[in-house]
Amino acid sequence: GRRGRNGATFRLTLSDMGAKGSVNCDSISTVSFTLGDDASYTGAIDAGQEGAVSVKLSSSAKWTLTADSYVSALSDANKKFANIKSNGYDVYYDKTASGNNSLKGRTYKLPGGGKLKPYTPAKTASGTDEYDDGSFADGGNSFGNSGAPGEKPGYGEGGGSGSGNLPHDA
Repeated sequence: GRRGRNGATFRLTLSDMGAKGSVNCDSISTVSFTLGDDASYTGAIDAGQEGAVSVKLSSSAKWTLTADSYVSALSDANKKFANIKSNGYDVYYDKTASGNNSLKGRTYKLPGGGKLKPYTPAKTASGTDEYDDGSFADGGNSFGNSGAPGEKPGYGEGGGSGSGNLPHDA
């Protein structure tokens, strides 16, 4: 594949293990990230605010935020979101996505001082995503990258000649 020309669908499920790092997705790809039983994740999700990253947490999973995070869909078996440790950061969910109907477009308090908040992505005339919180999406494509030959490998490529699921510098 060629970066920016073909998208990827990447699915990652963790159970009974932990992971650290950023989960990012470009505008032509999707990431499905599931934290299963006794899984833990420390990091930010789609901080570039560009892609479609859906997140599903079991009641025994734990997510510790390291920055504000943007998700296209959020499903949490812990209905009080007590398993999301915010450290003062916020999680924004796409209030227009049907997968978020149960959140009802509301804002919820998270442990650690942050909030779970709705946002509405909008397309500009150039087709670039803009968000109603005043920020502008400039991308990020380190997770779910197509892994085209000659490119620096990212974290968990979705195909091509990428190097796999371990972060490293080239």
